[in-house]
Amino acid sequence: MPSKVLRRIYRPTKESDGTWRIKSNEELNRLIGNKNIISYIEAQRLAWFGHVHRMPDNSMVKKVYEWSPVLTRSLGRPKNRWKDYVKSDITNMKITNWRDCIRNRPKWKEFVEEEEEEEKKKEKEKKENKKKNEEEEEKEEEKEEEEEKEEEEEEEKKEKEKKEKKK
Repeated sequence: MPSKVLRRIYRPTKESDGTWRIKSNEELNRLIGNKNIISYIEAQRLAWFGHVHRMPDNSMVKKVYEWSPVLTRSLGRPKNRWKDYVKSDITNMKITNWRDCIRNRPKWKEFVEEEEEEEKKKEKEKKENKKKNEEEEEKEEEKEEEEEKEEEEEEEKKEKEKKEKKK
């Protein structure tokens, strides 16, 4: 899934002979700097959110962002809007005074980078935990195999003893 998103974002490459080529996974990883795509998108979303909030009120982008349609939303569970995702990102970061932070560009950039770093740490911890679990599973499998071998050897000994008693 993430590769699919990245391929759409970075588009195909036009070769010198005029043909179009889809980028490989290695090329995509190089373009995003081997970052986790989810944390990268969240960081970019928060950076853009800060940028929009610092814009002057007469800016077209800010007018579109603040515009709300006259229509009501449809029945059922509402679809998530871009604003909803941004709000969830901000609550996940546990920032209470985000309006003040946005006005201070270097401070906001620091928050966005922290979010990305935390995601990297989480990803690293997941990989380490997965590796530990795999190692533990391998050890358990080895123990089970040893126990099975011992049981088989005991059964063979018992069968030999039975055969010897019959003779």
